[in-house]
Amino acid sequence: MNKQFAPINKNHAIAEVVFFFNFNARFADSTISLLDNVADKLKDQLPSYSPIQAMEQQVKFETHNNQPIVTNTVRKAGFELKKFNPSGQIDWVLALNDETISVNCLDYTRWEDVWGKTKSFLIEIFNIVSSQNNLNLVNFGFKCVDKFSFHGIPSEYDLSNLFKAESDFLPNQIFKATETWHCNSGWFDDSFNNLEQDNKFKVLNHFNLDSSRIQSNLNNMDQIVVTIDHTQVVVFEKGIIEQELLDLNGNISNVFNKMHEMNKLALLNILNSNIAKQINLKGGVYGS
Repeated sequence: MNKQFAPINKNHAIAEVVFFFNFNARFADSTISLLDNVADKLKDQLPSYSPIQAMEQQVKFETHNNQPIVTNTVRKAGFELKKFNPSGQIDWVLALNDETISVNCLDYTRWEDVWGKTKSFLIEIFNIVSSQNNLNLVNFGFKCVDKFSFHGIPSEYDLSNLFKAESDFLPNQIFKATETWHCNSGWFDDSFNNLEQDNKFKVLNHFNLDSSRIQSNLNNMDQIVVTIDHTQVVVFEKGIIEQELLDLNGNISNVFNKMHEMNKLALLNILNSNIAKQINLKGGVYGS
């Protein structure tokens, strides 16, 4: 058992996963009104409802003296649906804001359960959004945030107790640094094309790591936390994908499943064997 670094949860280190979709235009007022019905349908699972307001400013100039006339209007841009746990912390968030749909899970259990629940939310949303004319998908993606807390005094901070020094993803300098550092990298992955032959795409990876001091809610003392923030964004060669080609039970689900696998492989590349074993990460299988 590693005595220096520990995952923030008992059996895994996942603090949050995010599923997101970005469209080429904002949702029409009529679409948002229909989506409010979906919010009501999901209220047993996501009981907290908060509208999202957007302010628009219009400037006109008077013809006789060229003085500006500023008009501010407020419109409804979407909403957030949330589920809180008994301690008051957020477990789930579903948000629609202008041209973006996102689902955040901060109560990770198993991939099959989390993606299955997320997919059930998205199917309800996409059934409405797909009826809006000329609304196409620009990109979509998956974000996974893992966190490990450091237990010890700063002078004993040894990153080799968490990471592999020989990893391709890590520079040697972070192993020589103090307990605070950051390392950001990125790359394109084109291995996904065998999943979708008609709409070629690449996946842009943002792989951001840092070690920082965070104030603990338990004792108001600083705690050193190492964060692994891995975001994967699907970028289409054609720029957009028509909505009728989206299948949350087929091609889209296959892509998210593979992004989940690629995230696990990235973690296996950087975590040392003791930590990987501690969170049950081995051979491309994360947890049960």
